[in-house]
Amino acid sequence: MRETPPLYTVADQLVGWTLDRTADFPKSQRFTFGQRLDNLSLDCLQQVVRAIYSSGNQRHGYLSELNLKLEELRVLWRLVQQRGWITQETIIICRRRARLYSLTAIPTECVIEVVKASEEED
Repeated sequence: MRETPPLYTVADQLVGWTLDRTADFPKSQRFTFGQRLDNLSLDCLQQVVRAIYSSGNQRHGYLSELNLKLEELRVLWRLVQQRGWITQETIIICRRRARLYSLTAIPTECVIEVVKASEEED
């Protein structure tokens, strides 16, 4: 059985974490911020799956799109934290769990695993 690429694991954890947190947003903001964060995190997971099952330039495009979506998530989470709907400590815990210290570290570290996994299948 094929081993799950680390990037997929990180994205999957991010989706679960996001869904758990947005459920606790104030009702007045759940639709505006909660739904947008949920959708963006799911989009990130979708981009990871696309990258895993693509090759060459296509993979690069999916990973570039993933990086942009992750940056959008960071901006929204920063706004949520500034409004007091989530604590800074909670975001730090998420970063540690998902190894999201730096957006550039995710693709650089994990793309190698994605490439290896897809090359082994070919």
